[in-house]
Amino acid sequence: MTRKTAPISLEERIRKINEIQRGWLNYFRGTSIQGKLRDIDGWLRNRLRYCIWTDWKKPERKRKNLMRLGIDKGHAYA
Repeated sequence: MTRKTAPISLEERIRKINEIQRGWLNYFRGTSIQGKLRDIDGWLRNRLRYCIWTDWKKPERKRKNLMRLGIDKGHAYA
């Protein structure tokens, strides 16, 4: 679900990931997997950032979107 070439929107991607996570959590419900879940969460957040960054494609679009998210102009251009 986190391949950058998959032509789906971010909302659809997150919805499908939530379905997969729910299934895995129900399957491993009786075990203690808190540490592994933390690791997977960090990896998944990084992968989603990668997908968003790839969706923006062009440098100008990346700068505009970063400024829209609250990054000041100097850091966005860096």
